Amino acid sequence: MQGIQPNKGENDMVNQINMLETKDVVQTSTQTNVLVIKDLMQDELKAFYDYAANVNQHDLYLTFEQVANAEMFEKYLQREQVRPIGFIDKVRGTLIQHENKADLVLTASLSKANLFGLLKLYHNIIGREIDMNDMEISDEAIRTSASVKWGVPLPAERPVKQFHKYSIYQLKGEAVYKSTFQHQSICAALATTLNIYNSDDLDVYFNKLTLAGQTVIKGKLHTDGTINTEQHAEQKDNHIAYSIGIICIDVDHEKYEYTPYLSPKYPLSVVVQENAGIVQSLSLQANADMMDAEVLKQFGTMLEYVLTTSDSVSNSTMASYVEELMAPYIRETNKSSQENILERLKKIVQLYPHNIALSDQQGNMTFEELEQRSDIIAKRLIKEGFNAEDKAVISVNQDHELILLMIGVIKAGGVYIPVDPNYPAERISFILKDSAAQFFISNLSHYFEDTNYIKIHPAELLQQTKLEQIHDIPLPAYTPQSGYVIYTSGTSGVPKGVQVPCENIISLIEATQKEFELSANDVWTMFHSSSFDFSVWEMWGSLLTGAKLVVVPRETATSLYDYYELLIEHKVTVLNQTPSSFYALQNIESEQRTPRLNSIRLIIFGGEALDNTKLKKWFQRYSSSKCRLVNMYGITETTVHVTHQNILKKNLDISSQSIGEPIKGWKISIRDADGASCLLGVEGEIWVGGAGLSQGYLNRVELNREKFIIDETSGERWYKSGDLGRMKSDGSIDYLGRIDSQVKIRGYRIELDEIKKQISRVPGVRDVVVTVHNTEKHADEHKQILAFFESNKAYSSNEMKEILLQVMPSYMIPSNSVQVNEIPLTINGKVDFKKLINEQNEPYQSEKNSTSGENVLLDIWSKILGKPITDEDSFFDCGGNSLLAVSLLSELKQKVSPDLTLKELYLHSSPNRMRTFLEQKEWGDVRV
Repeated sequence: MQGIQPNKGENDMVNQINMLETKDVVQTSTQTNVLVIKDLMQDELKAFYDYAANVNQHDLYLTFEQVANAEMFEKYLQREQVRPIGFIDKVRGTLIQHENKADLVLTASLSKANLFGLLKLYHNIIGREIDMNDMEISDEAIRTSASVKWGVPLPAERPVKQFHKYSIYQLKGEAVYKSTFQHQSICAALATTLNIYNSDDLDVYFNKLTLAGQTVIKGKLHTDGTINTEQHAEQKDNHIAYSIGIICIDVDHEKYEYTPYLSPKYPLSVVVQENAGIVQSLSLQANADMMDAEVLKQFGTMLEYVLTTSDSVSNSTMASYVEELMAPYIRETNKSSQENILERLKKIVQLYPHNIALSDQQGNMTFEELEQRSDIIAKRLIKEGFNAEDKAVISVNQDHELILLMIGVIKAGGVYIPVDPNYPAERISFILKDSAAQFFISNLSHYFEDTNYIKIHPAELLQQTKLEQIHDIPLPAYTPQSGYVIYTSGTSGVPKGVQVPCENIISLIEATQKEFELSANDVWTMFHSSSFDFSVWEMWGSLLTGAKLVVVPRETATSLYDYYELLIEHKVTVLNQTPSSFYALQNIESEQRTPRLNSIRLIIFGGEALDNTKLKKWFQRYSSSKCRLVNMYGITETTVHVTHQNILKKNLDISSQSIGEPIKGWKISIRDADGASCLLGVEGEIWVGGAGLSQGYLNRVELNREKFIIDETSGERWYKSGDLGRMKSDGSIDYLGRIDSQVKIRGYRIELDEIKKQISRVPGVRDVVVTVHNTEKHADEHKQILAFFESNKAYSSNEMKEILLQVMPSYMIPSNSVQVNEIPLTINGKVDFKKLINEQNEPYQSEKNSTSGENVLLDIWSKILGKPITDEDSFFDCGGNSLLAVSLLSELKQKVSPDLTLKELYLHSSPNRMRTFLEQKEWGDVRV
């Protein structure tokens, strides 16, 4: 890094520099420039008045301001210095006088006159002949717009546009003859600073203005301060979009003060004021809609650091300075005093013993009953040999018994591992072996070999008889190691178990209960599978605040019309949804004549990126004052949630990337590839720290070392998320996608590499690539996994699906697996996904506009699936899912049969079967 070292003896002067002078300036005009001629002499004043009396004011408009005192003089002068010329094709001259003091302010559009034109006009006024048409103009007006990606403006809520101005190097009346700052050293410092901001390839406009003339240089700025004029980024209309404008002004006389433009012309404008080659001031300017004030301030601080630091500054010193600058934006995470999870649950039972704790198809259960029955389960486990810190894989259907079993394991001092009983046998077997679980609680008949566990049928633990056998068994004291393990998809193609202690659950509830006003008056649903960490929030968020938890059967969760009715029936108040699922639920609600989800007061989104623009239907029916919408970003490894962001109606026109601020006790730092902190607005990896950090991955020593980092500087522990983000000046985070191949579809975190690995194991497969494709632009519910493979043996998409279902959950199965002769590559040697998708899975475009007739069903099926199909193809065999089924049903209701139900769609899932069904229905010949 190149820095600038002041001369010896200059340290005292540097200490007196006004390092950052902050001003919020009302935005005026990028085309207006102003020249102030100070302290006019008597002969100049006489010449001015004579000139004004005789001049034809076609090109020049002169005004006079005689003020009463010095204070008014300064006020009028400041007003004229920032007053734009507007659309007037004239030069405005304003003479301001008080007693013997007089200043002349000349204002013009840059297209009319620049510094030299205004100087020529001034000399003409005091007696030198000059043709007004001979005034030199600037070419700065001829350019296209550009941007600085790290500027990150906050949503503008100001009534008028503004720009921010910061004086970086203002020498306040001190001796400046020792200054060594030259144009090239300033440009070199600017280039070095831009490099810290990952912006080392920007087009720069450099304009040196002196009384002798101007020098214009355009090109790429190098770290040595030179500008390569042969490198340009050609934009539309053959103009160049400049991201940085450097304007150096040296009028070589204290009599003149020149402002090149009243409002910044470039995303980042650098204005250097000099006098006889000596730097007087250096300021940065940026429009508020291009750059946030705090971001510009931090950039200026870094530039000042580079300018005034010796050449020998090390990268570590620079990194330490960045850490210092970012420290105020990383919130403290002191944990509040906590009770343990069993104490908290017991307190809830004492407060609300007769309130309904659980509800499902079998009925209701009070908190008192929940306490008693979970105690029985814990004692029966201990009787079977369960010890503190033992692990139990629980694989049962999702109902109230599942909840009791998980609580029972915690009360026995252990760790529960929820596994969907519909998972392939191979995956369940892997989890049993990898976790080294001592117990397997399930009614699955399959026996898994090569694993050492005690299998217990759930009925044995849940039975209410023979209680005398366990009456005297004491329950252990709370064990901090108790908790849960959830298995997620792995980058190595192998699932990995994340172990989370119970104290993290308590931290999560304490961090959110007050913010979301969670109480015993609420009704929650456990909609998500217990194998998905969103369910941890649903289950414990409800139980530990005394609310009612409605446990949703999987068949209801996969039928959103049925789930919609369940929400109404139980008067649910707190709804947790992945965005894709909610978009479909919102469509169902919009089909109703009047709003029916009036009981919902809080909706929390999680699991995948939210598109605000897709929530308009909801806000057309429900006010944010009645129902609060919150987007939450979270990771299994950091206990479900990390940040929260309120969604307001005014945000709906912006597809925001913001995931909000960390919840209390959690914190985020944005780091570069070397683990150093990134400045405001700079893209980097999201690191998460604080109360929610899990204990790490089971049996993954190397992975834990890679992902769970101890910061050498602070000694703090962080989790490297693999997500890209950037921090804004208000402490909120923008989410910018994944670093690796991990994706989220309908809330499930999926590693494409794991899918690729499983397909590569299929006999005959030589090569395979896996990608994600949207059949509709920006439509998350239409996001599908596609696989393309080369093979010596022929496989249809359905055959590949059947093979993969033996080893992977259904949500990981590609919607379409396409066999190709050869996987195409781009000229750079990378997989040409665009060619694969266009040639092998070209989205279906119906050319028919009819809404009735023989082919309308085929058209609708193909439109929703995004590919051509045949009359006999089953919707669900061709990539359809429960969310797409809602879209399909909505189309069918509009164009074919308004009273069609989702159940009927599931029963008649091909175009041909649906056509037959509708014909029978029309003739009254439908059989159930």
